[in-house]
Amino acid sequence: MNQLITSNQPLTMSTREIASLLQRQHSNIKVSAERLEKNGTIAMQGSKFEHNGNTYEEYLLQKRDCLILVAQNCPEFTAAIVDRWQLLE
Repeated sequence: MNQLITSNQPLTMSTREIASLLQRQHSNIKVSAERLEKNGTIAMQGSKFEHNGNTYEEYLLQKRDCLILVAQNCPEFTAAIVDRWQLLE
């Protein structure tokens, strides 16, 4: 009954979800993701979602790329990670 369901699809998080978690505008997060992809820092794939009968674009990012995007857009997150590593060292 408790079988693990596996998928060949990699785990991803959308730029919409990232924006919501960071309490930022999705359009700003998309621009940041596009800039990071353009300079080769992250990879992402486009996706569509519907809201109130309209279709919009979002991006899906794997874990590494998601963390880089969040670090770029949330200095508090980056500071917490740096502080923690300093304590560990």
